[in-house]
Amino acid sequence: MKTNVFFALVLLLIFSCKVDPPVMDMSIAGLEKSIETNPNDTLSDALIKAYRSHIADNPSDSELNSKYLYRAAGLFAKKNQFANAAQMLLQGVKNYPTASNTPTSLHLLADLYSNNLRMPDLGNDLYNGLAANYPNYPAIDKIKATMKAPQTPLADRINSLISTMYNEKTHFLDRNKATGYINACEVYAISNPSDEKAPEFLFKAAETSRTIKNYPKALEIYDWIYNSFGSYSKSGQALFLKAFTLDNDMKKYDLARPVYEAFLAKHPDDVFAKDTKFLLENLGKSDNEIINNFGK
Repeated sequence: MKTNVFFALVLLLIFSCKVDPPVMDMSIAGLEKSIETNPNDTLSDALIKAYRSHIADNPSDSELNSKYLYRAAGLFAKKNQFANAAQMLLQGVKNYPTASNTPTSLHLLADLYSNNLRMPDLGNDLYNGLAANYPNYPAIDKIKATMKAPQTPLADRINSLISTMYNEKTHFLDRNKATGYINACEVYAISNPSDEKAPEFLFKAAETSRTIKNYPKALEIYDWIYNSFGSYSKSGQALFLKAFTLDNDMKKYDLARPVYEAFLAKHPDDVFAKDTKFLLENLGKSDNEIINNFGK
């Protein structure tokens, strides 16, 4: 009996003195510190999520967001998720072109295209663009020593890709070739941001993305056109098509409405303004509902 009481007291003492395990610091700084000593996929995923959360909450924090996207790309690359890594870098370069980290992001993006994504020509185009736009970049001499002059200008290669995308057997665009066309258009705009052909290539790339039902990519490019190429004649149309894609293709009416409204407020005299008013009045309605409302 005494023995049982003794063990009961011992167990009570153990549990009463048990110290809870330390709570992990889930801040970006805490996660970065933890991953330095214990790199693993769980921490990596948590850190990428934290980076994305900061960017979503602080869209104008260009310097830090550019660095966070670069670091997220590095985490993806360590997991051999090179396409995701490239997407992070593209987001940084497109959304924060004046950030101090942009040439570094371009360098890594060129490396990924050249060495991991099996698109050495586009990688070389990025190296050339980096050399042209950032002549004082610290690693530029090393880059110049390895890059080659393109045998065919990128603009000509883009135009030649158009005829190869259509599949005669399926009567649809070949998704892989269409994706290659979109990638080439994006690389052109990144490498030649002041060229008048850049927004035109992007506009075609966005339409190609819609055709192959890659709607998130289409939205991304429409935003790029509208935010970075304001003097382009179809800049306003890009905003309208963003709303139309959300509405007609993705059925995300709650997201389409404020974009339609922004288009009307900013471009009240645009040729699509009348269409936009009609679309707003009938947002989310079926064709039958719209037809039945005629004449009422």
